[in-house]
Amino acid sequence: MNKIMKRFCVITAVLLLASALVSCGAGTEAFPDAGRQTDKRGAARKGQTFRYAGMGRVPFFIDDSGSWLQEADGYLYGSADGKIFRYDKETLEKEVLFEAHTDHIFDFCIDDGYVYFTDRPRTSSLTDRDTLLYRMKCDGTELTILADDIPNANASEHSFATYCPRVFDDIIYLTYYNEQRFYRLSDSGDGLQELSIEDTVYGKLPTGNTYAIYPLEYCLKNYGYAFTWNIDKNLQQILFAGEGVEKQRQIGLPARDGYVLTNDALYCADREGNKWYRVWLDDMDCPEVFLETEISDYGMTSWDETGIYFLDMEYSADGNRIDVKKADREGRLETLLSGYDIGSYCYWKNRVFIVDSYLYYYESADAALRLVRVPLFGEKQPEVVDICALEESAAVSYQETEEWTVEIEENAYFDIDFTKLFLNGDTEAEENINDYLKKIYKEVDKLIEEDTEFVIFWNEELRESGMEDFFHSYLSIRAAVSYIDEKYIGIYVAYEDYFYPGAHGMHWSDEYVFDRETGERISITDIVNNTEEEICGIVNAYIKKDRGWGLDEYEWMEEESILEQDRFFLTEEGIGIHYDVYEIGCYAEGDVDYIIPFDEFDMK
Repeated sequence: MNKIMKRFCVITAVLLLASALVSCGAGTEAFPDAGRQTDKRGAARKGQTFRYAGMGRVPFFIDDSGSWLQEADGYLYGSADGKIFRYDKETLEKEVLFEAHTDHIFDFCIDDGYVYFTDRPRTSSLTDRDTLLYRMKCDGTELTILADDIPNANASEHSFATYCPRVFDDIIYLTYYNEQRFYRLSDSGDGLQELSIEDTVYGKLPTGNTYAIYPLEYCLKNYGYAFTWNIDKNLQQILFAGEGVEKQRQIGLPARDGYVLTNDALYCADREGNKWYRVWLDDMDCPEVFLETEISDYGMTSWDETGIYFLDMEYSADGNRIDVKKADREGRLETLLSGYDIGSYCYWKNRVFIVDSYLYYYESADAALRLVRVPLFGEKQPEVVDICALEESAAVSYQETEEWTVEIEENAYFDIDFTKLFLNGDTEAEENINDYLKKIYKEVDKLIEEDTEFVIFWNEELRESGMEDFFHSYLSIRAAVSYIDEKYIGIYVAYEDYFYPGAHGMHWSDEYVFDRETGERISITDIVNNTEEEICGIVNAYIKKDRGWGLDEYEWMEEESILEQDRFFLTEEGIGIHYDVYEIGCYAEGDVDYIIPFDEFDMK
């Protein structure tokens, strides 16, 4: 497809519930006797699945299923770079428990001495049933594939999403946003039976009810009861029994902008009033103001036995910063970290953790992914816990970036940035690849000149048409390594531009695969024995399955376009074919990659 054709082609809803506080206490008061007992007190322990007679507080527990870092039995369990590993909390010694082919992150949970996690090949699918469910002991032994044909999460997209698992009452709950799958473990523990939603706790919900504070299986496992929205969108607490609900009661909290549920209390934010309310699980009818403080729209929270942590992040292009504050049980607030730089890699809750008075986070630095921790008390000196992943390409290549602005006239600018990639040149093959890249960069220089001339011309046209405004256009080009092994190296050059006052910018990319022994650029026909007709048939089957039609039905895109050299790339698990924006879909779909498993081809 013509490149020019390609290039020019949290609303947040806040619900407020006005409710008067009853006479049992409005305003911060001291934490009642932590040891008080009531006949409603449960006896929860992590890993147990029995239900409780009451609907009150339970002993302290930690359930961090789905986070990148989890704690159990004196170890910290983490995931990065296609691995699941654990660290001894005292020595920080690391053990790798599982390793996959690709450098992704697993969602996992720990239950009763086992780690459960899901995975799927990072390739396109003809069946959409490629997800695997694994289980292994916490020491990495007894690795078992419980199922290898689970329907893929988000199957209509190309994100290779996987489910977050939780285990309750011998049922494995797999969740990806609003998608859910349910499987019952066999009595022997090594087989699965797929269940319908009616066979789970979700099937017992009263008509119109949805879960409100954490998934049902989380609450039932740790508390024995759950919190739901009823059909009128009122918060209520329910206790299941048999095939239905034994008890339910409505909770009169005067706010509903965010919740933190601990073992003994429920906390709720009122963003407009900048207050946190608290209600004890033993007495849900008596809410009180726990804390008065400014509440960030991006506030994140966690808790331990000593209090509540407020983690507010400020996001920016050059890195993210975090404030950590702690409120003790009497509502006294203390700032532990202020404006602490955690880099650009951590941007959501499951990448930031508080364990034993340390803030743990992942950061990307020096061509590596690292796990770092910083003490929340005393001297705030960060410590690198582990180098989780190293970019192999960093050892054989480097990048050079130029940035400049063309000032066309007052209030009219054209920003340009150009990142070039070069190999170190340690071998003749690397020098040959660099020579090829230099030819690409000369063509990019021509593009920059042409676009600069166009922006100047276009600015004059806009001024003559009477437009008086701030004109800002840009062009960005970036070359980087996409794949490397002993035999081949893949490099892509990505382009993005925007010409004011267009509705949106345009982006596209070209793929290059080189032989590391000769330095020559290769095509798909250089690594497979299949004929060109067979290659087109194999790839087009995936396109037809995905889109309901094939390339031959596009008047501008023939099936043979599959063989175009700029589309071909490699991954650890298959051969990739790339299509830019608008080539086989609308702008909102973005570019599309089909990654075909190696075993579909007759590889050389």
